[in-house]
Amino acid sequence: MSALIVVCAAIAAGVGTLAAHVAAIDLAGAVARGHAVGRVVEPGPGRQVSITENSGMVTATVTVPAPFGAATARAFYPVEYPRGTR
Repeated sequence: MSALIVVCAAIAAGVGTLAAHVAAIDLAGAVARGHAVGRVVEPGPGRQVSITENSGMVTATVTVPAPFGAATARAFYPVEYPRGTR
């Protein structure tokens, strides 16, 4: 019986880790897009965000805590310049 409980707990933690990875992918895309158009996106508590801009491309790297370590995702987006500035 205790083995079944351990297996169920491991499955639940695995699903939680997958959910954290999906959340990291979504947040990385939102942060990269927001920075590219000039908006600030607040990632929320416990999330780490790193933004770099190089040659007109924004790269956002997001780390989200998960039951098995941390889930990290990276997203790229081209910078959108206001009309008439470039």
